[in-house]
Amino acid sequence: MDDESSDSLELSRAKRNERIEKLGFRPQKELFCNKFLPYADRLDDESQAMLENIKNNLGKAVAMREITPGVSIYVSRLMKYIKLYGMKFSKEDHIKFVKLLLELINIPNLEPDKVNKFCYAITTLLRKPEWLSPDDIQIEWRPLYKLCNLILNKNSSKGDLYRYFASLETNLQFVIQYCAPYFPRCSTQEILDELLPKLQPLDTGKSFDTFGMLCTFLSCEHDYELWFDKFMSIWNAYHNPPWSIDMMTLYATVGFKNIGYIDWEEHIPMMFARILRSIDFPVSYKSTKSSKLQSLTPQAIAIWIVAVLGPKSSAQQYLNKFMATVESYLHPANMGKWVSMIGEILIQLPKYFFDRLVLERYRKHPYRKPIPEAYKLTDECVTAFVESMKPVAFQAMYSRINPQDVGKIFQHLADLRPELIIPTIIDRVYASLDSLTEPHKMTAALQSLISVSRALVSGHNGYTEGRNHVIPIFFATLPGIDPNDFKKTSITFHFLTSISFLIPIIDCSKAGQFHELTEDERLLCEQT
Repeated sequence: MDDESSDSLELSRAKRNERIEKLGFRPQKELFCNKFLPYADRLDDESQAMLENIKNNLGKAVAMREITPGVSIYVSRLMKYIKLYGMKFSKEDHIKFVKLLLELINIPNLEPDKVNKFCYAITTLLRKPEWLSPDDIQIEWRPLYKLCNLILNKNSSKGDLYRYFASLETNLQFVIQYCAPYFPRCSTQEILDELLPKLQPLDTGKSFDTFGMLCTFLSCEHDYELWFDKFMSIWNAYHNPPWSIDMMTLYATVGFKNIGYIDWEEHIPMMFARILRSIDFPVSYKSTKSSKLQSLTPQAIAIWIVAVLGPKSSAQQYLNKFMATVESYLHPANMGKWVSMIGEILIQLPKYFFDRLVLERYRKHPYRKPIPEAYKLTDECVTAFVESMKPVAFQAMYSRINPQDVGKIFQHLADLRPELIIPTIIDRVYASLDSLTEPHKMTAALQSLISVSRALVSGHNGYTEGRNHVIPIFFATLPGIDPNDFKKTSITFHFLTSISFLIPIIDCSKAGQFHELTEDERLLCEQT
């Protein structure tokens, strides 16, 4: 078998090298599903003809300065090419496309709709940082700063007739954030020298605030030492400033990209205090509350918390206290604007924790600096995280949060530690199936079980006990098909469908004749 596998590997490698030689380049990233098309053998010729047409005509249009319609048409066709074939061009072409589009958006007095289209194309080309390293391309920050100053600054003199799409501001900010890792190393100090003198004590943060520009332009992967302590001291000096959102986003990003390289211990208590204050609980002192609360974004909160967790950090202790604090506010009897905020944080936390675990153990970034071994998440860290979130997640099951959003929480937690999550969900499903007066609990419990169905039947992480409950629950939910309750019927069909896609519908009751089966496998086969 080893000889056969090695021979097949050599054969596939030879075919791949032959294809690369025929194409003349190594594709950056192709759509893997294209190889399953019935005419896959003709795709290379088809894509090459389309790419050559785009490159030739785009170059001619730029040389003739024909922005409309020439350049605009072939940039649209480049986006169509990427949708059809992925990044099926060489790294050299990739770099040239990015540089050309960056030059195009900096043309003076270019129409806003063209700037918007070219910005979208740049974000498409740069959305995966592993495709291009900072050594492959360097981008100057000052032309982007001037363009950003023109469009985002409401006080800039661009004329009363300067109208643009609502998405232009967002696309331009995405372009700058995607380009920031490719700024020269000296750019961080230059950006600070340009923007720090514009800080003012009474910055309202309503339009063109300096911290928003700093959050957009600063690269969080290197030279953060130049501003980290200074910005933190400024943030600590102000009580609830309007630019807290930008500061939280900046520190969350720099923390996630530099895990293990920043000492957060002295800042953790203050950061968790800010997070609790931003949720705006119905708590007051002598019947008075602050009327100037600035909510932090749940995504930034989750990213920062996940970034500071680790075996050498006290963040897990503060996270336990945080979860114990918010648990009672998710009771079904409670309703307020804090419920949606807590729900978003709970959804994002396991998602980014899962992403960090994948980044550390399975899919290492080719260009980002590696996380030190001593600061990587251990199995004990994973268990502690799941145990801290478990009570709040089950409290959220029957809360005012959308059941589908609660399902996202359970999905990631069950992928991390199925033995801690799935048994409780199964118990709640059995209890709700026996109840005739609480159909809302049945729908919530079934929605949670649907979200963990893959971990339930796959034996993921060594958890195999859940498979013994699949068939009994499958039959027990059949009375849920009730013509008088559409919601319950819909969720029942959803559960039956999801399980049917994951298990074979076969009578395996005679498989007990095979002696190599384990006791659990034999019982499972007899259930069929």
